[in-house]
Amino acid sequence: MTFPRIPDAASASGNLLGDALDDALPPGESLTESEVEAILLFLRRGPYPYGGQHRVLVLGSHDEPFVYRLYTLLDRLNREPMTHAFLQITQPDIDLPARLPETAIKFHLLAGVADEIGLVLEHNEGGALPEADRLARTRLLGKSHIFLRNHGSHSELPSEPATDSEELAMLALAAAYDCGSESELRDRVRHLVADATVSGVTTGEVMDWLAEELGGKGPVSISGVITDDFDVLAHHQRLHHWWFAEDLYARARAELL
Repeated sequence: MTFPRIPDAASASGNLLGDALDDALPPGESLTESEVEAILLFLRRGPYPYGGQHRVLVLGSHDEPFVYRLYTLLDRLNREPMTHAFLQITQPDIDLPARLPETAIKFHLLAGVADEIGLVLEHNEGGALPEADRLARTRLLGKSHIFLRNHGSHSELPSEPATDSEELAMLALAAAYDCGSESELRDRVRHLVADATVSGVTTGEVMDWLAEELGGKGPVSISGVITDDFDVLAHHQRLHHWWFAEDLYARARAELL
């Protein structure tokens, strides 16, 4: 396949509003003067006024427990000097009529003012799939990163049997992404626990940990629909894998700041 080229600084510095509307509006759609004023008001009220700061748009699932990791990541980033990390969901609404795609317009405006964009991707549900596709576009590719939770098809797994609790957790997570049903997942975890050289751990404890870690969504999957987007981002070294929350925070800090 042909990969998009990351634009240089000169070509990426075009008109923010024009670029955002080109990407967000349906073909042939135009705005009235009052609608343009509403969008400009949104920009004045949003993160745009934070001149001189490094602006980071953080995207991801807003379900529990995934949103907890987003807010923790936000907190870690905002501890850094001259950094303003923000979520799209916390930004003000735009007063637009129903015919206009407000969510898409808001996304592209915020993406335009951001210096870096990070999408934390752990499952298929919610707005992650269209956001991943938008980040892989040429205009946003140069500032975009996807932080994809590790699963067997995209990462090296520790050898079985597990020799410690961390390896067991990694193998169990990979199973949660690989199995097609809860019964299959429980059987896989049962074998992992039985084979592991880790004492005092039961199948029920591992399943409870998975349920807490994945918000009860296990078995969970990452859609093949966005495989091409992963390929594009990986080609440009903008696809990053992580196992546990602290891995995510450390990798995101390294890539987004």
